[in-house]
Amino acid sequence: MKGAFQTALAVLVALGGGGAIVAGLSGWLGKVWANRLMAKDRANHEESLERLRDDLEATRVKMLSAHQDKVALYRHVIDILAPMITKIDLLIKAQQAAPDEVQKHFIAFEHDRLRAYGYVAMFAPQFVMDRFDALIDYLLDVSDEKIPFEFSRIRELGIALVNEIRKDLKIDVSPIEYRGHRK
Repeated sequence: MKGAFQTALAVLVALGGGGAIVAGLSGWLGKVWANRLMAKDRANHEESLERLRDDLEATRVKMLSAHQDKVALYRHVIDILAPMITKIDLLIKAQQAAPDEVQKHFIAFEHDRLRAYGYVAMFAPQFVMDRFDALIDYLLDVSDEKIPFEFSRIRELGIALVNEIRKDLKIDVSPIEYRGHRK
């Protein structure tokens, strides 16, 4: 080690001022190369970062659009169900309509519930579908005169469906409940 140091010192002394120039130039040239490599890496990094930003923005827009589609779809399904349930409830409670009139409304309901099922099945997860099926099955059992119509049961099934929709839309995961006094 001592010999290598003495040799290097001897070369520098022999070169004199030229050695200092060579040492200075090699330091300067090293900095130039390092800066060029760093600039190239920085440009590659900026390009990759911009691609990631673009991908993130496209994903965000797609997710927002899908969420808005789900909200519109669920509103549409409720718009189909609410009037039919109301008509059925009023007809059965009033008992003024002939059985064929009630059946006519159930036929219309059957058409609308199939359309609603298709809409829900496009976007909804299984836990929403299960609640939708429970509500529809109850109404079909009423239609087939297997069970009596009870609005409190409709309300219970409807609220369960709405709670699952709220979870799916991530609006609020805490369940809502009926706290009124009507049965």
